[in-house]
Amino acid sequence: MIVNISKLTVPQLHELIDECKARIDELKIQLRDETRSKALSLINDAGFTIDEILGKEGKRKMGKRGVSVIKYRNPKNSKQEWTGKGRPPQWLVDAVNSGKKREDFAA
Repeated sequence: MIVNISKLTVPQLHELIDECKARIDELKIQLRDETRSKALSLINDAGFTIDEILGKEGKRKMGKRGVSVIKYRNPKNSKQEWTGKGRPPQWLVDAVNSGKKREDFAA
């Protein structure tokens, strides 16, 4: 279908654009589903699972990290702790700057 857009009004052009976008979305969904079906068929025919192909076994999902171990603790306030990751807390920076060693605060 060829549309001569030179004689269309602005509202008609907007309507045509909306129809084109909707059709593109439909075609993308159709193509995605067909591609997925073909890929799964190839994987199954080869005797694999999708996880074996994509390497998902043994991988963690985002947000499922373990708890970090506390490596340093402020002896003046035991609630002030640091895992050793990221920027050091100010209490530890101040103590090291005053001549103490970081190891003195090992938990």
